[in-house]
Amino acid sequence: MALTKFEKLMAPALNSFSKDEVLSASEIRKRIAKKEKLTDEQLRERYASIGTLVFLDQAGWAIHCLYKAGLFKQVRRNIYQLSSSGKTLQAEKREMINATFLKTHYPKYRKWYQDFRPSPGSRAQPETRRTNKIADSLSPLDRLENARAEIQRGLESELHRLMQEDISPARFERIAIDLLEAMGYEEDHADSAKVTGGANDGGINVIMKKNALGLNKIYVQAKKYSARHSVNSGKLREFTETLRAKGAAKGVFVTTSRFAPSAREEYSGRDDIVLIDGEELVRLMIQYEVGVARKNYAIKRVDENYFAEERL
Repeated sequence: MALTKFEKLMAPALNSFSKDEVLSASEIRKRIAKKEKLTDEQLRERYASIGTLVFLDQAGWAIHCLYKAGLFKQVRRNIYQLSSSGKTLQAEKREMINATFLKTHYPKYRKWYQDFRPSPGSRAQPETRRTNKIADSLSPLDRLENARAEIQRGLESELHRLMQEDISPARFERIAIDLLEAMGYEEDHADSAKVTGGANDGGINVIMKKNALGLNKIYVQAKKYSARHSVNSGKLREFTETLRAKGAAKGVFVTTSRFAPSAREEYSGRDDIVLIDGEELVRLMIQYEVGVARKNYAIKRVDENYFAEERL
């Protein structure tokens, strides 16, 4: 992620206070963002898994860790003040505070950490200890996002393998049609019957249209190739020549494999042809839920509005 992790926000959070100042969590976040000179783009960044703002999570977790260490005391819900130990640490003008430092110097944090993440014990293997150390610098939502990304990579890999090894060319053509339909197009059965399937079809597999009037038609060529095969410029030139011969304004060339670098360079940026290789294909299939099943998990959080003072 572009945004810094929460450990780098703990020192700015501590240093956002003046001596006896009382600050809300919202004000602390504002001061952190200003001190760290975070851009609007960084402040708008969201976790792909659940849509929560990354900065909101990172800053919130930094504040929570400082509170659990006893460096902040809570005046009332989401309202904080430096504790005596917080003032002492602030006077040291540390530029970096991390989980290891808090565990070493603050028993309250160490106990909370052990309850929150049970220790694997002294017999933990070096790789396990390294993994745990990395996890220390991640908030719970970071770990959830990493798990989501790992699942996504595995899903992409399995889909790609299926595309290249387990399906027939005819089935791949149907998958390409299903994907385009999920993206808002529909198959033009009448024109497809007239144009494709003959000796002079130029390799066109199907014609798709954007609306019932047949406007925004696109001609599709779907080619199932092995991982070793790359689509070269010559194959794409044949496709574009076919498009011109049929008076087609738009074409999509989709393949299970990849496009040769020279072909990518020659045809990238053009508005008359779209290239979809195997990697892009599986990403689009996941995005538009073609050939994949959704599995939802509920992530719950405290409803701040419910606990607002005016409701009491």
